[in-house]
Amino acid sequence: MRLILKRTILVWIAIVTIFISCDNYLDVDVKEGVNPSNFYSTEGQIDQAIVGLYNTLSVIPKHRWFLSEVRSDNVWMEQSVVSGASEIAYFLNADLVTNGQVQTAWKEYFSIIANANAILDKIDDVTFKNEDIQMEYKAEVKFLRALAYFDLVRFFGNIPIATGSITPLESLQLKQSTAEEVYEQVVIPDLSYASEYLMETFTRYDGSTDKSVGRPVQMAAKALLAEVYITMSGFPLMDTSKKSKAQTLLKEVIDYSDANGKWWAADIEEWNKMWIHENDNKYYLFEIQADIDASTSQGSTITPYTVDRSWNGSYYGGNTSMTSGQSYGYPFVEPRLRNYFAQKDNSGSFIDKRCSNTITVKNRKGQTLEGNECYFMKFWETKVKREACGYEDMTGILLNKTSTWPQNFPVIRLENYILYYAELLGLSKTGVEYLNRTRIRAGLPAYKVSDFTDEEEYQQAVLNERRYELAEEGHRWFDLVRLNKWETVLKDMFLTDGDDLIITNSLLKGYAANVLPFTYLYPIPQQQMQVQVGLYVQNQGY
Repeated sequence: MRLILKRTILVWIAIVTIFISCDNYLDVDVKEGVNPSNFYSTEGQIDQAIVGLYNTLSVIPKHRWFLSEVRSDNVWMEQSVVSGASEIAYFLNADLVTNGQVQTAWKEYFSIIANANAILDKIDDVTFKNEDIQMEYKAEVKFLRALAYFDLVRFFGNIPIATGSITPLESLQLKQSTAEEVYEQVVIPDLSYASEYLMETFTRYDGSTDKSVGRPVQMAAKALLAEVYITMSGFPLMDTSKKSKAQTLLKEVIDYSDANGKWWAADIEEWNKMWIHENDNKYYLFEIQADIDASTSQGSTITPYTVDRSWNGSYYGGNTSMTSGQSYGYPFVEPRLRNYFAQKDNSGSFIDKRCSNTITVKNRKGQTLEGNECYFMKFWETKVKREACGYEDMTGILLNKTSTWPQNFPVIRLENYILYYAELLGLSKTGVEYLNRTRIRAGLPAYKVSDFTDEEEYQQAVLNERRYELAEEGHRWFDLVRLNKWETVLKDMFLTDGDDLIITNSLLKGYAANVLPFTYLYPIPQQQMQVQVGLYVQNQGY
């Protein structure tokens, strides 16, 4: 069931922070005939407003692609095209202050927060027949607000906090809070509330559960809270007291999954099918629903950015005329990551069985993986992929542009948290067992404790496995930052990868000098800095 909003949302944007006055939040055209003056007065209207809030989440996959994957060592952007993506990829720091992707991310995440605040301002004034359902709805909105703040604080550091609707004038007086304050005052309280009041199965105000798909449940909130604690325990906050809290939550989530047979693909065949849209809402604790117009795109909102738009239709089995295409340049898989997946055994089969559903096995020139131009394809349902997984061909539907192409984006996937747990457990029999869960399914040999000489070597193996399992899903940059490895890893990538790329130039090694100690954060967008001079303090180095 897709969460599709059939109403018009008018967001009155304050110039600085996108926070809005609740009086001007929605202009609604729905069956109940409500209008802005009487909205939020019934259970049904609250439900409709929350459905509208979900529609604003569609921007998150794109921002996690550009600001996390492209920024990391997973992606090589084509150098012959100057774009917002290449500015991010090559740490062109002076340009990032006015970078369109960075500005849009700031604006759209704060828009999610503003919409959430508007609902939370009103929900307590609405009479619900079932108080537990009211608390559940409130928990749902707090979960989504926390998700937006969590990404913002990781991307920008010190940001303004608003937990209620404010006027444009008030927004011009709202200063930044520290990153620690954002976590402690908003993100942790919101997710703690969600962890308490969300249920195992989401129940709507009318008692039905048939429309609960795409809405968070209790274990999703606990998993995200664990991720917050893990993030705070690493760079730059280094609050190691949060590790034990994260470990307790992770064990609860994983044990619940194991006991109830939920969210885990048992073998590589099932794992491959995870990325086919018919299996949406089956394998993730929480995913962003996507229903994309086939005339302009396919799959999740990040899909058009992850591949070469000139791919042959007979291979991809779909539309090859995406409009947002080559102005961003081609996003090649980083050579060492590509070479890892390219490894074959004596029979000529890929050693890591995740390969064919993670990156392309042939590039646009018809070369195999040993060629240089390969692309991510988890969210791209090619004709080859669908046939291999036993699903019907959709070529005709897509070429005729007569249908939408759904493909959800995983925000909370169990494997991410299993590997977090392996990281926290450290080099031990139990830690290695959890590390092996994704490896064995991928057809790789199981590790033994004796395979590692020390804790550092074990932790590098966990980080490597996170890269292979979660590639393209927006986690790599966050991992490198919280482990304080981004500077070393990115410098090394620029200095050593160039000879293995088809497209290169003399500037390649020079990009390493752009990776500086402050570049774990993006700048506060210049348009925000200029509205009220002196209100914000720009991040160091920008």
